[in-house]
Amino acid sequence: MDLTGYAITVGEDWLSFFTSNTYDLLFPLVVYTFGLAFYALFVWKFYNFLSKRDVFKLDLSKYEFSNHPNLRKAGSMLMYVVKHLIILPLFIFLWFLTLSALLIIMSKNQSVPEIMLLSMAVVSAIRITSYFKEDIAKDLAKILPFTLIGLILLDPTYFQSINVFDRISQLPDMALNVISYLLFTQILEFSLRILYGLKVLIFGSNE
Repeated sequence: MDLTGYAITVGEDWLSFFTSNTYDLLFPLVVYTFGLAFYALFVWKFYNFLSKRDVFKLDLSKYEFSNHPNLRKAGSMLMYVVKHLIILPLFIFLWFLTLSALLIIMSKNQSVPEIMLLSMAVVSAIRITSYFKEDIAKDLAKILPFTLIGLILLDPTYFQSINVFDRISQLPDMALNVISYLLFTQILEFSLRILYGLKVLIFGSNE
C-alpha cells in the first residue's frame, strides 16, 4: 500500500472539502459583516446630521460686499433666509429621500405613499426635537433604522415578500407628494428657526 499516495489523496480530498465549505461559510459572513457595517455607518451619519439643531456652520457673511450698514443688514437677512429656507431644507430633504429609498427596499408591507409619509414624519419629528434636546432627536433617529435591521436579521425570509420593482414603478406618481414634502420641509425648518430665535430673544440662550 502506497502510504504517500494515500496521504496525498486524503489531503487533496480534505483540501477540496475545506475550500468548498469555507467558501460557503465565509462568503455569507463577509456579506453580512460589510452590509451591517455599511448600514450602521449610514444610520450614524443619518442621526448625527438630522439631530443637530444647527446642522452645519455656514458663514455667509463673506458674500456681503457692501459697507453700508443698512445694505449689510439687508444682506445678512437675505443670507439668513437663503441658509434656513433653501440650503438647509434641501439637505434635510435629501436625507428624507435617502431614508425613503432605504425603506422602499427594506420595508415589507407598506405602499410607497405610506413609506414616504412615514419617512417625512420621522425626519420632521427629529428636526422638531432637535430644537429642544438633541439627545432625544438622536434616539428618535435611531429607532426606525435599527428596528428595521433587527427584523431583517431575525427573519431570513424577510426579503422574499418584497416586490421592489413594483414599488419603483409607483415612484413617478409620487412627484406631487415629493414637491409637497419639500415645501413642508422648508416651512417647518424656517418656522422652527423663527420660534427658536424668539425664545432666545425672550428667555436667552441656555448654551
